[in-house]
Amino acid sequence: MTEAKKHPIVELRAQVKDFDFSKLRASENNVGANSGATMYVDFPRMNFVINGKSIDKTSIEPLMERAWKQYSWTELRPSLTDEETNAYGKKFYSSEEQVSLLKEEVKKNNDYRPIAKEIFKEMFQYAKAAVPNDYILEELVTNCNQSSYHGGGLVTDVLAPALFSHKLVAESQGIIYINCTDRNCVNVKSDNEIFITDTKLLTGGCDPKEAVICQLNSSLKFALKSQDGKDGVTYKKGKLSLTVPEELKNYQEGDKSLLDVIKEHFQKFCEKLGFKFEANTQIKRNLRSQKVDSHLESVEPLAHKDNTKRER
Repeated sequence: MTEAKKHPIVELRAQVKDFDFSKLRASENNVGANSGATMYVDFPRMNFVINGKSIDKTSIEPLMERAWKQYSWTELRPSLTDEETNAYGKKFYSSEEQVSLLKEEVKKNNDYRPIAKEIFKEMFQYAKAAVPNDYILEELVTNCNQSSYHGGGLVTDVLAPALFSHKLVAESQGIIYINCTDRNCVNVKSDNEIFITDTKLLTGGCDPKEAVICQLNSSLKFALKSQDGKDGVTYKKGKLSLTVPEELKNYQEGDKSLLDVIKEHFQKFCEKLGFKFEANTQIKRNLRSQKVDSHLESVEPLAHKDNTKRER
């Protein structure tokens, strides 16, 4: 690993107390996100930490199966008499046939929202955390996946346009941290490691690992709040950062470096989220290492509330 990979030297930051996350959330025409299908597929492909309890790709699978059984019993129970419920409840609850039929029905109707909510409930219970109220669960089902909170916007809106002309691509992997002690509020943090690959090296037969020229780090933090019994959710206390290594200064596009282009796209991305972006850049040079520290900060929101209700 190069020194640039170990010591990133440019951090682009944006922070406000309240802001509009509507542009970061999945759009209304995103069928996968709004049907819950994207979240369902992403559960075993993502890593979560809830109230300090790690839920990785391995431990999520038994929780998903438990959720299917619980959902199966929830769907079946209203059709049973009290006598049948008492006599056969556990049998039906553990019935693989019943679960299999329900999976087929969900797939046919492409309505994964109820089962995705059950999976989140199992995850919170597994972590011995408070289970958020229904409005927050609905919001997590729609957006707590790789198309939204999990760095999708930074990669697609900031990095991809900047990297394209240099035949570089970005791939990310990370962890979603969720803390919940009050069912009406969760704190969410998405940390991502973003790897920049030179496709020219790949086409030249280079080993994929050697084609990774550097690593970027991004972080997104916010509080998701809901007043129980009231429609919608509100996003609060947002922080967004992107840490970029000096390596990207070596790629030039006209009179600008790739680092400069990324800064411009980051600024536009923050404005898209509702920030009134004000750049206050401080440059410090270490004569021995020739490192540059640069900070871009935004302190004023354009909008602060999103009370959009997601329908099941």
